[in-house]
Amino acid sequence: MTLALRPARRYLVPAKRHTAPPKDITGYVRALTRLLSVVVAGLIVWIVFLGVSLPTADTTRQWRLLWIGFDTAEVAALGVTLWAVYRSRQLAIPAALITGTLFACDAWFDVVLSWGTPGWWFSLTTAALVELPLAALLWSSARSMVHAVIAHQTPQTRQSASGPHLRQLELMPHEHPAQDRSATPVGPTHRYASPASRSCSSRRSERVGATPPGASVR
Repeated sequence: MTLALRPARRYLVPAKRHTAPPKDITGYVRALTRLLSVVVAGLIVWIVFLGVSLPTADTTRQWRLLWIGFDTAEVAALGVTLWAVYRSRQLAIPAALITGTLFACDAWFDVVLSWGTPGWWFSLTTAALVELPLAALLWSSARSMVHAVIAHQTPQTRQSASGPHLRQLELMPHEHPAQDRSATPVGPTHRYASPASRSCSSRRSERVGATPPGASVR
């Protein structure tokens, strides 16, 4: 009996961790929005500058190190995604997004950097048949996993087969205390209690709530 209970003890989470109120990240979201707005404006200016200043051709060094390092990053990201999916961890969602982005960048660099060379058709074929389909598969898988997590945590979304669109979901959903109180189920004390125990509890409550004869009610 003791051996059968040991594996389950690793997954017990103290209830105190769930009693803390949710952290307010409104200020953080506003600051991040301002920062990203400045970054987007700066990148637009940088792109215009690169378009008028960069040469059409250039000789670079460390070409081998560049591609070996990039492919190593792809393998590492794909390995993390594989592990997270196999272990059913939510880490698979950002890992799949990052890995898909790396494959899309790989296709872009292969096609653009081999432009005008004999290997351009091979780069175009691998990008169209291997890298871009893998990127699309990883992105769609991440989207499906997000919808699955939302449907598991929000029972209302189970009514729809596809679930809500991600751009319609709030970052921090607003709580509705009135709905939560009305949706709170009744405790299992009277539901699963035997008829004898229910009758005893009702008689006990009547004795506690009854007022003795001659006693004044304040």
